[in-house]
Amino acid sequence: MAKDKPKSLLIVAGEASGDLYGAALIQEILKREPSFHYCGHSSDQLWGIGGDAMKATGMKLVAHSSELAVTGLLEVFFKLRKILFIFTLLLKKVSLQKPSLAILIDYPDFNLRLAKKLRQKGVPILYYISPQVWAWRKRRVHFIRKWISKMLVVFPFEVSFYQNFGMAVDFVGHPLLDHVHPGMERSEAQKYFGLNPQKKTIGLLPGSRKNEVGYLLDPMMDAALRIYQEAPETQFLLPVAPTVSLEDVQRSLKDVSLPIQYVQEKFYDALNVCDVVVCCSGTATLETALLGKPMVILYKLNWVSYLLGRLWIHNIQFFGMPNIILGKKVVPELLQSQVTGDNIAKEVLAYLHSPELYQKTSQELLQVRQKLGESGATQRAADEVFELLNKTTTFNSLQTRYRFPLRGNRARARARSFVTAFLRPCPLALRDGLQGIKRSCFIRFSSLPYSQILYVLHKVCTPLLWGASLLYLLGIKLRQSLYHLGIFKSRSVPAKVISIGNITMGGTGKTPLTMYVSQELAKQGKKVVILSRGYKRRRKTKWDCVSDGMGPKLSPQEVGDEPWLMASKHPQIPVYVGSNRYQVAQEVMRQSPVDIFLLDDGFQHRKLKRDADIVTIDVTRWFQKNKALLPLGFFREPVSHLKRAQCFVLVRTDHLEPFEKEGILKTLYHIHPQALVVEANYQPRCLQHIVSKQIYPLGELSEKKVFAFAGIGNPSSFQRVLKDLNADLVLFKPYLDHWRYSVKDVDQILKRFKIAKAEILVTTEKDAVRLSDGPVLEAFGEVPLYTLNVDLRITNGEASFQRFLQTP
Repeated sequence: MAKDKPKSLLIVAGEASGDLYGAALIQEILKREPSFHYCGHSSDQLWGIGGDAMKATGMKLVAHSSELAVTGLLEVFFKLRKILFIFTLLLKKVSLQKPSLAILIDYPDFNLRLAKKLRQKGVPILYYISPQVWAWRKRRVHFIRKWISKMLVVFPFEVSFYQNFGMAVDFVGHPLLDHVHPGMERSEAQKYFGLNPQKKTIGLLPGSRKNEVGYLLDPMMDAALRIYQEAPETQFLLPVAPTVSLEDVQRSLKDVSLPIQYVQEKFYDALNVCDVVVCCSGTATLETALLGKPMVILYKLNWVSYLLGRLWIHNIQFFGMPNIILGKKVVPELLQSQVTGDNIAKEVLAYLHSPELYQKTSQELLQVRQKLGESGATQRAADEVFELLNKTTTFNSLQTRYRFPLRGNRARARARSFVTAFLRPCPLALRDGLQGIKRSCFIRFSSLPYSQILYVLHKVCTPLLWGASLLYLLGIKLRQSLYHLGIFKSRSVPAKVISIGNITMGGTGKTPLTMYVSQELAKQGKKVVILSRGYKRRRKTKWDCVSDGMGPKLSPQEVGDEPWLMASKHPQIPVYVGSNRYQVAQEVMRQSPVDIFLLDDGFQHRKLKRDADIVTIDVTRWFQKNKALLPLGFFREPVSHLKRAQCFVLVRTDHLEPFEKEGILKTLYHIHPQALVVEANYQPRCLQHIVSKQIYPLGELSEKKVFAFAGIGNPSSFQRVLKDLNADLVLFKPYLDHWRYSVKDVDQILKRFKIAKAEILVTTEKDAVRLSDGPVLEAFGEVPLYTLNVDLRITNGEASFQRFLQTP
């Protein structure tokens, strides 16, 4: 029986507040169902639009919410092209991914239009944080009733409003009740922010969108100057939202001579130390009210947007949420032309000069918490998510069945889905190399015949690959049985043998780990020799000495790039290559005694008996749906064969969320409870000119226009490292692992280098070895070509790993 398709969630939040609520909801979902995780491929189960908080939970972002955050009709018009591009991109991914449920968080102008398209594709929709249709543009409720599966509202009065229109609605409470809690005492926070406890503190909150800050920051500063002139015992605190650049705000206020402290962290602690807050209308007004802080609410738009908005908004008594919830004007509101320095200063000084008004306002604002119900909104929202997920959902048949003929955009979309499905089963190293083909298919396969051809290829090749994978499995089982029965024998040598390998195709860090282990053992005074199979070496001899402890003796082309790289980076460690590692070990032992042999990529090599097996696991590529063996998948052996290993090294864990790591550890513990598990990560060391060998600091990459290329098992990891170093990566070209570069390849690289107007070329150390062939290297001419030198370091469990290596 076929397994059910794993459920996936599409979550869309277009503002900073929605990012906060979405992140909390994701964390609650992951507590209950850890299988919703980001694994870095097209089979993502948790994806959509959000900000930094949602990204930090492990959700894959199709676009960042900062690209959508804007207020006002005219402002939307200027960003319309970008918004439409993101909208179209999201729908294309929906067609390919087919989410089990869509969770739309606030941001109505974008999300309501998206809801219609999603329902037409058969995706059920849960709308979290209702649009304020009860306040203005009430006609939208008919649209919502038609396309939204269920509304989750955060204000009690919204329930009856939607029920009157026959909608499924639940009141879950406001998620801010779970979040608005200062982490420090007020006196401690004052000291933390560098504030004088003897002075009154005025908070200035100009908003979380750039256009809000642009409209409100100047009148706020004008008001601050007037307040300071009349009340010199005041000081000012300006919390900057994460979606706004702190440097830009400081730069615009560099000429303002006021006692202002800028902060971009611990927002609720910052609010708690304020006595009065001047606040942009929005979520921040509710956060301020929940802390009982008197405030002045501001709202200002471009004049064209404001006048157009007034055509839709009629008979609005209040626009500030605290006043709407309490049903009366508790705090002053300043709208459009009323937003001036004089008016703001007047309202703030009224609080400062009247303790009675201050106390009364503070007490009334604290009632907002009571009006919003009980805490636990996120948990109740998660209950609704799983309730909808457990219901059977049916997709529109047009989206799930291949129908012909298709024309134009539909044909292109179908071709994309065919190409993706066809390439997905390939080993990752091959698949990375085929990305250029895949992209060209997006453009060329746009008519009916190509779509049909790809569909037939996918249907024909998948069973063939499955059959070949089954034969491969039978071969592995037969070989394993022959070793167990003693027909095939593992032979030992009079030295300790440690194997370092993996069970998957693609770069998992086994060669860098081999170099790291060899160095550590050499520090202990051990005579260490590395044995490698010499993949793709040109010499046909049974074995070769790459280095006898005095540096490389043969060329990279003769012995293979990885053995030569090891011999070059650590010339004091002897390196030998040969397919029969037992035979090579015997030859080495005849020449001189050896304490420890390290087998590079030796987990599948059974002829030489080993004392310990170390398996490297690339966590960014490990847990995927396709765990098939070669050639259908990219596994060399079944996952259950990991029980032969005594140590697992998880590589690239710095890209892993805690819940993902927990899932990996549970799986490995289930396979081998006694095995040691440590973590390792790549640490960039320096830049090195490939010709002059001159060393440069990593800072040289910062903001430089870089064209990078790599022919390694996991080229995306190299791409990620460059981005982490703040390089402006204008172009990236992946090649197959162990790619042998030709002069023609160099010509193509240089052509793209000029077109991209890049400043420098950057590649990996492993690629630099293959580029060392004279004619190939000369073809680069005077182009600045550098290698990014990196080291693999144990970042968690180093002491345990050292003890493991010392075990006799």
